[in-house]
Amino acid sequence: MKVWMSFSGGKDSMLALHTVLQDDRYEVTRLFTTLNEEDKRVPMQGVREKVLYAQAHQIGLPLEKLYMPSPCPNETYEKLMGEAMAKATQQGVEAIVFGDIYLEDIRTYREENMHQVGMSAIFPLWKQNTTQLMDTFLASGYQTVICTVDTHVLPSSWLGKELTSSLLESLPEGVDVCGENGEFHTIVHNGPAFNQPISLAAGEVVQNGAFATIDLRYEQNRRS
Repeated sequence: MKVWMSFSGGKDSMLALHTVLQDDRYEVTRLFTTLNEEDKRVPMQGVREKVLYAQAHQIGLPLEKLYMPSPCPNETYEKLMGEAMAKATQQGVEAIVFGDIYLEDIRTYREENMHQVGMSAIFPLWKQNTTQLMDTFLASGYQTVICTVDTHVLPSSWLGKELTSSLLESLPEGVDVCGENGEFHTIVHNGPAFNQPISLAAGEVVQNGAFATIDLRYEQNRRS
């Protein structure tokens, strides 16, 4: 089955990609990302378009982008997604892979949208223990940096830190180790799916309501 990977550049989508790349049932033909139309960044994570291109280049897959206005009403989102999925089906794509773990309402919404355009939604991480998922992610050799935090639960001093086992052990009680409730987001810069790591330079920190995001820019690798 030909599939596209819904890709934010963070740990959950990377682990989902890692999983399906090892599954003979699927052929991943593209990474698929939605970006804010104005600033060309992934919503919430604030991942720059150039970082996504660098990740896609090192993973060895084309990057399919869909620009969304901000704010983006559901009807606008669904119209633009429908057009993008029509393009996917013309290329023989039958499903989109998502990295969601246990948020039922999000899964239902994705499945309904895919069903409307005659496609399926695949969730390779669904209902798995998040602690075990992070153990697998780190044990596999992936490296990821915290790029966004909800300052109601984590201080902005966590921004730019490498996500390690010891850092996870210091998470406040009640914070999911995968940040599945939006507590934090990450950018992956190295791992077994990469031909070589990408270099990220830390910029300014921007506060947007409860969320703080550090601007991580792609730096051309010296070896590339």
